[in-house]
Amino acid sequence: VLTTVVYPSSVIKELKEKLPTWLNELNNWNTDYAAPLHYTPIQLGLTQANFVLSAEESEDVKELLIDAKKNLEKSIEMYTMRKAYYQSIANLYYLYDDFNDRHIHHQHALQMFGNELAEEVLSKVKEKLKD
Repeated sequence: VLTTVVYPSSVIKELKEKLPTWLNELNNWNTDYAAPLHYTPIQLGLTQANFVLSAEESEDVKELLIDAKKNLEKSIEMYTMRKAYYQSIANLYYLYDDFNDRHIHHQHALQMFGNELAEEVLSKVKEKLKD
């Protein structure tokens, strides 16, 4: 179940002005760091979708909507061991004790846990893209 938070109009006005810039910056960091097991697609996809589903139409919003769709789809692919999963582990070094990295396992578990939410938000993003 998705819930809506109501903010004062002054806060909403400030957020509407700054959020597209912040979200584009998040995209840049995601591209620069390229660490999908530490900064997962579900985190970026849900953050983008949360904004764009309530924003007014603009070119920036359309780009963020497409990015949100891409990241939510990638999130679902990662935990179902499809293409995105193998791409994310392709450059990792394996040890005999597996990863032994709690953070990576925790992030992977979060993606699995957020599956239903990711699928629900993805369907709303796809509906908005059709409009």
